[in-house]
Amino acid sequence: MCENNALEITGRRYYGLLLAIVFVGVLLRVFHFQLTLGMDDQKWIIAARELGTDHSGVVFPIHYCRILWRCLLAGWGAVFGLSLDTTALLMFGLSCLSTLMVAQGARVAFGSVAALFAAAIYATHPLLVVYDAATLPDGFAIAILATFLYLFLKYLQTARMAYLLSSALLVGLSFSVKEYYVLAALPFGAYLLFKQDPQAGKWRNVCLFSAGVLAGLSVDFLLHFWESGDPLWHVSVLSGYGGTPVAEQAGHAPHGGWERLARLVVKRLVYFKWLFLDLGFVSRFLVLWGAMFLALKARTDRACWILTGVVLVFSAFLLSTPTRIRPLCLVEMLPYYLTVLLPALAIGSGGVLAAAFGSFQTAPLRRSLLVALRSAWPRQRWCSRA
Repeated sequence: MCENNALEITGRRYYGLLLAIVFVGVLLRVFHFQLTLGMDDQKWIIAARELGTDHSGVVFPIHYCRILWRCLLAGWGAVFGLSLDTTALLMFGLSCLSTLMVAQGARVAFGSVAALFAAAIYATHPLLVVYDAATLPDGFAIAILATFLYLFLKYLQTARMAYLLSSALLVGLSFSVKEYYVLAALPFGAYLLFKQDPQAGKWRNVCLFSAGVLAGLSVDFLLHFWESGDPLWHVSVLSGYGGTPVAEQAGHAPHGGWERLARLVVKRLVYFKWLFLDLGFVSRFLVLWGAMFLALKARTDRACWILTGVVLVFSAFLLSTPTRIRPLCLVEMLPYYLTVLLPALAIGSGGVLAAAFGSFQTAPLRRSLLVALRSAWPRQRWCSRA
């Protein structure tokens, strides 16, 4: 954990600036809002309406699997009505929560100046501005991810078991919203096993973390048992989703199957180029700079180690793991899948900007940095929803 106390912003001033950033983020999302993306949003509404009843089969089984997400939609709909108009308000609220949790995570790791920079980057990132308000499980999953990142970073700072257990519980719960988000347990568990001082009760902490993750996972099993009578229904649907593994398909392909598979995997790198280089100033410079900052400081800084691990695990999944398979064809990589990387990258970007800001020794130099950032910020390339 690194923090420059001389530049700390506290009290009402900090929270006033943070709320102003959140408000700007909401305004951007309102300006770019469309009621439907023509993708899965309406299917989720149908699946939520059928919660606790026999499935009509109008939508794919995967839409019934993510039952915690369906419960959230159904609960919201019970109060406000269940339609894309009303769920948009829910998604705006989840977006605000994600921004606040990113800020709190950055504040724990790098201080309050980093928190404000991280919140500004997250609130104005083009990918999030376009997709945050869509009625998709990604918005809920990102809010959970940002929260358990903050809680685990808080555990690193305080060593309090309540933070460790609550972060583990949320990691487990994320499986019921977006299955692969539970992979965050890998860098968290690796830290507890290999990086934590044995004097700090390593095995006790590993056991507590594992118990928390399992408790979160059990919620999915219990909800499916309540709905269908089969606690493993989610797992059984996923195990049959897509058929033969893509590597096996490649091994039996008659004409250069492995070469074609390699090209398909490499093709996914285009999306990372798009994330880091093609979305304007925030992505081209700040997010890439933040990623480099996390990687370079991972050896010496615990927060950077965790955040780097989260980015690497999810990047590896997006690059190499298919979720739906046709012969030699990975599932289409949609732009909003990359949002899983942005909470950790925004925190890293906030950290490096705070470090740069702190290196300017006089107020005029700091103001010049802020003016330069402010002048470059509008040069975003707002991605389309196509």
